[in-house]
Amino acid sequence: MVISNARINFFDADAAGVLFHGKYFELCHTAFESFLLSQVKYAEYFSSPEIAFPVVHSEASYFSPLIPGDEVEIAISLIEIRNSSFGLLFKIKKVSGEVAAEIQTVTVSVEKKKWQKTALPPFIIDLLNSL
Repeated sequence: MVISNARINFFDADAAGVLFHGKYFELCHTAFESFLLSQVKYAEYFSSPEIAFPVVHSEASYFSPLIPGDEVEIAISLIEIRNSSFGLLFKIKKVSGEVAAEIQTVTVSVEKKKWQKTALPPFIIDLLNSL
């Protein structure tokens, strides 16, 4: 598991004054990008000329609203690794420790030329096993 921290901004809130639901996914993606940067794998992951890693499934459960000014912790953990895909769990917690939301994603490794799934490269497997 790796942990990233963030603050909820005013411009991320909806008309009700709470974090817009789509922004939860942005928080998670930003946390994952920070993890990639910390492992010096950012360019390999996002700029490979041969392989792409699209998210093919995502789901969210919301437990407690987040409001502008809230400080949160995003914990990323591995759910599973398969031949050509992996699943991640993102837990977003308030400073109090209360879980505000859980996001799950499934990402697939695809060959860019044919846009067909392909085996996860070893560097991704190593990276995921470090979670």
